[in-house]
Formats: sequence, C-alpha cells, structure tokens
Amino acid sequence: MVVPYYGYLATAQYADIVLSFYLTASLITAVLFLRKPSVPSGVLAGLALGWMGFVKNEGIVCLLLLFCLVALYTLLNFKEPFNRRLKQLFPFVLSLIAAALPAGILKLFLAPENKDIFSGLSVIHMKFLNAAGLHTVGQKTVVELAQQHWGFIWLFLLGLFVLSLNRLFRRENTVLFLFFVLFLAVLTVIYLTTTHFSLAWRLTNTLPRILFYLLPALLFSFSYIHWRPKEEQP
Repeated sequence: MVVPYYGYLATAQYADIVLSFYLTASLITAVLFLRKPSVPSGVLAGLALGWMGFVKNEGIVCLLLLFCLVALYTLLNFKEPFNRRLKQLFPFVLSLIAAALPAGILKLFLAPENKDIFSGLSVIHMKFLNAAGLHTVGQKTVVELAQQHWGFIWLFLLGLFVLSLNRLFRRENTVLFLFFVLFLAVLTVIYLTTTHFSLAWRLTNTLPRILFYLLPALLFSFSYIHWRPKEEQP
C-alpha cells in the first residue's frame, strides 16, 4: 500500500493488519468458490473464513455475515439441482467449522465478556441511539474519509463505486456488495449503542483502524465488481 498513513497503521495496529489479511483472503476465496464451486475452492474459502474468527470480535461478525451470504447465494442458485447445491456447500461448511471451532470454544467458554458491545440492552441507557447519534457517526466518517493522510484513496473508491453501480447485483458481485452494506450496518448499530463513553471520542479513536482493515478488502471487491469479465456476466 503506497499511502504512508496506511503504512503507519500497519505497524501500529498489530491485530487489525491480521484481520485485514484474513478478510481480504476470505473475500477472494469466496469469489473463487462462488464462480467455480469445487472441493479445493470450498475448503480454501471455509478455512479463510474460519480462521478469521480468531481475530477480534469484528472477525466473528465478518465470518457470520459472509458465511450466510455465500450459503444463501449457493442454495438460491436454482439452475442447479438442490442435492448438487448441498453437495457443493459441504466442503465449504465442513472446513469452516473445523477452522472456527477452537475460536468458538474460546469465545463462548473462556474469554471474558466484552462490556463495550451491547453492554446495556435498555434503550434508556443508550443516549446515542437516535438521529443525533446517527448524524455524529455520519459526520465523523465523512471527516475521516476526507483526511489528506489517506492520500485521497477513498475518493478513488467512491469513483469506482459510482462507475460500477450497474454491476453491483451481477452474480457473485451481489455477495461482495451486500457484505459491506450489512457489515457497515452492524458497525453503525454498535456505535449507536455506546454507553460507557463519548460517541465522538469512540469514533475518533476507532474509525481510522476500521477503515484501515477494510481498505484492502474494499479495493479488491470494487475492482473485481468493476472489471469482472463480461463474457461471464448474464
């Protein structure tokens, strides 16, 4: 990555660089599996998704979202017999379970509870769960995306997104696009349910690293969506 700020974050955020790697690898292998379902591509995709669950709570969220989208896409491919669709999913699901099982045991039975996420389920205590909180999230995000230290990479991604609007729901492109929509929705809800500290402070201190680990995955996804071979489009 040629953006100096990205290099700085890569050396400072020791967990996020690993999450960034597994997220990008998961999307690449998921695309390979969706384009040409096979045992090797299914195993690779399942392992990448499963191992991503070891890396922070965001990795678990990404794992669950991407698994559901890949499974639904495969099962809803009515051009193939249902038994064949299930058979295609089998190596993917089996390898994912095998890779994610240790992380699941750790999170469910050994790791302490994270009180920063949905810590107070009473809406009364969630003072940011309103239009003002949503405005703060949107404002802080726009300000961060416009920072010069990102080298205007987000402007490039925005342009690529606009040019690809007519390709977002073509075959496996749908999975990539919906994954980011759903993941950003989950992040927004988590921010709005902040209870222990200031929402503005939390955004200032966590938003750069979130953008950091999403950037390679976004670059791959929107480049793939835009330059997907035309001969394979319906």
